Amino acid sequence: MRWIRRGCQMLATAGVVVTTACSSELITTPGAPESAAAARQVGWRQLLPAGSGPVGLNAAAAAPGLQVIFAGQMPDYQAGSLWRLELRTDSWTQLPATNWPIGKYRNLVYDAPNKRLLTYWDGLGQVYSIPETGGAWVAEGSAPNLDDYYEGYSFFNPVSRRLTVFAGYGFGTWKDLLWEWDGAGNQWLAPVQSSPHPDPRLGHGPSSVAVDVAGERAFLGQRSLGATPGGADDLWMLDLRSNSWRNLIAPTTGARARLGSALAYASRTKTLYRFGGCVLSTGCATFSNELLSMKLVGATLAWSRIATTGSLPAARDQSGLFYDSARNRLILISGSDGIAYQDDVWSYNLP
Repeated sequence: MRWIRRGCQMLATAGVVVTTACSSELITTPGAPESAAAARQVGWRQLLPAGSGPVGLNAAAAAPGLQVIFAGQMPDYQAGSLWRLELRTDSWTQLPATNWPIGKYRNLVYDAPNKRLLTYWDGLGQVYSIPETGGAWVAEGSAPNLDDYYEGYSFFNPVSRRLTVFAGYGFGTWKDLLWEWDGAGNQWLAPVQSSPHPDPRLGHGPSSVAVDVAGERAFLGQRSLGATPGGADDLWMLDLRSNSWRNLIAPTTGARARLGSALAYASRTKTLYRFGGCVLSTGCATFSNELLSMKLVGATLAWSRIATTGSLPAARDQSGLFYDSARNRLILISGSDGIAYQDDVWSYNLP
């Protein structure tokens, strides 16, 4: 996931002081203990409020096998910080991260086969990696930094085992090409994709992509053209074996249309979930905190709003939304209200 960037910040909370990402210390901030009954209750529950851990979180990536979510403060042209959220304990741990890549490195993608995190120059360019346990960022080969595909959708393809980027914007043109980073040759390749495929658009990094690893497919949509008219709320599915696309929901600009929503796929029930986003009909001047679901069965697919009561996450867009299969819940991390990062963590226990 990725949001509007802010400057690099320091963190000082009641019991924790964090310096920078270059620190060699591991700093842990535990979540509040809760009863077993509360842990099983269906609905939203705040796990960690803003100020209880990292600040300025604008990127995240799940590592389901580890039962952790990695998150980062990834500011432009400054060193940031790297964290991991332990899902077994609902607590933050800061990871050491030296040799921070300086430039437009705004996204985190988890490379499970190689047990590492990847980031890349946003626009296609140099790729850096860091071990999942932290350490030093390492440049993978040498590639020129381009601004041709800024703000594309990005994710790790479990079939090709490559970092993948679709669409983006560059030099006055919105794009609709699919790219994969060849880790062996350290170059970006453009695999053949089917036609029709999604219209050119911005993608806002990994926040608007959900990957079904077992089903070998990815879901994305929400056509954003920035401030230019032409944005639309839609949904596409990409077959990761054939690179063939299928349009699941046609473009809409109605009152319920959203952009920058976070997506997650629940493997247990084959359900796609969606949270928040900016309201397209207001020109993205307002934000939503709706939670939507969609069973991926039948010929006609549609989003259904999940009625919620009690405390709710604040309205926002470009959050990180992840499925915690071990506990059958969604995890919501940070997001932007157009002014500031939320820097909180919520869970939604599924029935």
